[in-house]
Amino acid sequence: MNKDIVRIKDLDYLKNIDLLISLVQKKQDKAPNEVLTTMGTALKDIFYYVNSLQMDRAAYTEAMSQFRSARNDAELRNKNLLIEVENLKQQIEILN
Repeated sequence: MNKDIVRIKDLDYLKNIDLLISLVQKKQDKAPNEVLTTMGTALKDIFYYVNSLQMDRAAYTEAMSQFRSARNDAELRNKNLLIEVENLKQQIEILN
């Protein structure tokens, strides 16, 4: 997925979760009750869960990038070695 789209979705999520937490907190400050406390706890748990998913996604993306880079490096080394083998074959032919 496009990095910019992911960032926009992340910002939308953060904006909305912040709004919800702020609204619940304001209501809780005016008139504390068990329902609002439960809602606040649930929102906090949702925030931490989504945050862990975002961190996992970032770690996965970074790992995949490193794997792709390593694969590309290996392919380049392989290509260079094949060229070197062909050059050595030609040199052997010349010497024979």
